[in-house]
Amino acid sequence: MTSKLWYPNGDDLVTATKLNTEKFFNGRTVKVMRWDYSKSQGLCEVELDISNQQYDGIDTYDYEAILPSGKELYIKNIIEKPDFVVLHITVPKNWQEISLRLRLPEKARTSDSTTLKLYGTIQSVQNVSNIKEMSFLDYQIRRLDDSIQFYNKEIGKNAKSIATLTEKYNHMSTTIADLNSQKQYMTEEEISDTDQTIASTQSDQKEIQNQIDALKADNEEYTQRIEKTQAQITDLKKGEKNE
Repeated sequence: MTSKLWYPNGDDLVTATKLNTEKFFNGRTVKVMRWDYSKSQGLCEVELDISNQQYDGIDTYDYEAILPSGKELYIKNIIEKPDFVVLHITVPKNWQEISLRLRLPEKARTSDSTTLKLYGTIQSVQNVSNIKEMSFLDYQIRRLDDSIQFYNKEIGKNAKSIATLTEKYNHMSTTIADLNSQKQYMTEEEISDTDQTIASTQSDQKEIQNQIDALKADNEEYTQRIEKTQAQITDLKKGEKNE
């Protein structure tokens, strides 16, 4: 049995925080971009994306990693930039869930300040053979590479959706053509009913076409983002060589 010391709503199981999903915290938007785990090292590496919409100049935070039992784990801040954080968490061999908590620095806290709780589970983390502490530049490049992988994944998902919707659209066109060809054998009342069916189907086709167009526009945007991100990686690598 596991303790309910930090489980939301007193539930027995905690839901892992989804990657690349916005969480809100004291006027900030926080996303878990990556949560890796090396069993051999007993180490987690967590990458956070933070956007401070308060513009209050407070861009460092206090971090805690806690097991369900209440035991606090050792955290090392590897990278801490205003918008980009990498943390290493030392974990026991038998860990199952971790609550990673973010708070404003003690001197900046008020009675209205909140604590953001992010959750990782042994099932949700990305298992890796080795976690290596890297330079800020290397983490930047990795972060950009991960973004490209995400964009490509979304392009693939959208392409499948487009293919499915296109097939459905084409089946509707076939149905409309078949109904029109049968009108010569229908009474006036049947033709009226058929025309209503055709109109309804054509309306559905317009909605499907709008969905297809939106997905294509998204893919065009993702393609442009990939090009810009690749250019950024190239510039970072050039800058490294020139140093």
